[in-house]
Amino acid sequence: MGALRIACVQMHAREAENFGTTAEEILSLMDDAARTGADLIVFPEASYPAYYVGPGRERAKALVAGAPKFLESVSRKARALGVYAAVGALFPEEDGTISNSAFLYDSSGALLLHVRKSNMWHFDSRYVRRGREYSVVRTPLGSIAMMVCADGRAPEIPRILALKGADVILDLANLTTSGKRRETLSNPQIDYMLPSRARENAVWLVVADKVGLEAKSVLNCGSSRIIDPWGKTVASLNPFEESIVYASVDLSLPRPELPKRFPERYALISAAKRRASPSGFSADREIFCGVIQFSFDTLEAYVGKAASFLETAQDQGYSVICLPPLHDGLSLSDAEERVRPHIRTGRMIVLGGPGASGTREIVFLSADGAEVRCAGRGAIRAYDTSCLRIGTMTDGEGFTPEVARCLMADGVEVVFWYDWGHDPAAEMIARTRAAENKVYVIRCASVSNADASCIVAPTGVIAASTLPGEDQISGAMLTPFLTSLKTVVPGTNVYEDRFPEDYEYLVSQEHGHTK
Repeated sequence: MGALRIACVQMHAREAENFGTTAEEILSLMDDAARTGADLIVFPEASYPAYYVGPGRERAKALVAGAPKFLESVSRKARALGVYAAVGALFPEEDGTISNSAFLYDSSGALLLHVRKSNMWHFDSRYVRRGREYSVVRTPLGSIAMMVCADGRAPEIPRILALKGADVILDLANLTTSGKRRETLSNPQIDYMLPSRARENAVWLVVADKVGLEAKSVLNCGSSRIIDPWGKTVASLNPFEESIVYASVDLSLPRPELPKRFPERYALISAAKRRASPSGFSADREIFCGVIQFSFDTLEAYVGKAASFLETAQDQGYSVICLPPLHDGLSLSDAEERVRPHIRTGRMIVLGGPGASGTREIVFLSADGAEVRCAGRGAIRAYDTSCLRIGTMTDGEGFTPEVARCLMADGVEVVFWYDWGHDPAAEMIARTRAAENKVYVIRCASVSNADASCIVAPTGVIAASTLPGEDQISGAMLTPFLTSLKTVVPGTNVYEDRFPEDYEYLVSQEHGHTK
């Protein structure tokens, strides 16, 4: 299999009433892309007639009525040019409903995939019905899958596509945003969530977005791009440019090795929606949490610096304090015993390191004793401490989206991720885990010149971070009540909008490993 040349089209948004002009432009852009040698041409979500077709269902039905004829023209053009083409369209279904669909045509004009958007965004559900297609098609170009915009926010969807063998996932999008300057428009999906999808699944990811303002209310952030399996952007456009971006994709190149999956542990992924909630906590809790980072070689050096930092942190009012992870070869139980005398009443100290069982463990200590002890790769569950409902991840579990997803379903407020690796993608992964689940994520990293610990808010915003390689404490105020608010925008809820009955594939032993 040789290099695949992909053309990612960034169109200007138009009003739905201008569907005739839009259709002509799409066909013309296919000509332009084919002249450059493109094998696969990718257009945005709802390229035809537009993203917003309201107000009113009757108006919407009238505006999308021409979609079948438009798609026939795309099919003919793909055949005439000898290219593959992916295009988004609002489509009138036979039952009278409308779907937000993505269509993939091969070089003979044959329809290979018809995928309907699953994860509704904002007003989507007022006009369109959701789909349940998680399909991969094998072609001479490679194994290709598609999703539509907000589908990329739901980690289950690209995960299933990757497990089914996708080499390339096409994301047809309308990434909405706001801002004062077109040059700086952005969106969490393009900033870190979609690169995380590529990295955590070891797939190529193609994001085709629009630019400009539609219906005086839908502003697109542009920034269409092609992302490699390491989560790195290899080609992109800016937020205001109406253009086509190209990249040659070699599917034979090595991809990152993914952490082993343990599907038997992911039961909550496919369980009925009955999210647990913290009990016995006041709604107005605010907790000052700090992450400590320092270098050390021996247990004595660790304990000495830990004692000094704890004195400072407790004096400054931190009530939950995360110490850095212990190196392999050092005793967690010894460190625990020697650190405990430095804990003041009412404080909780978090510590991770090699456990007695040979696995890495995380302990939550108070002045009176260990409140919680969590073994790495043990049962995925939430624990109620004196101040928080918590869950834990160690190392590669952070790169496995099923783990944090299960913790969210179990009502976790804060996920503590003790990470002994130094993967440059770890920060964007932490932000993605927080945003996709609307929980706090605290990443405690080993000290290196290229790494840092951080606290990520449920919005995906980094609330606090250490300087890479610096001995330092950094902290932020946690408001646990915010983690109970799972709505991102009206019509989109990160928990209630999941469809566990669709996710059996993720807990199947047969599909325990990604490629």
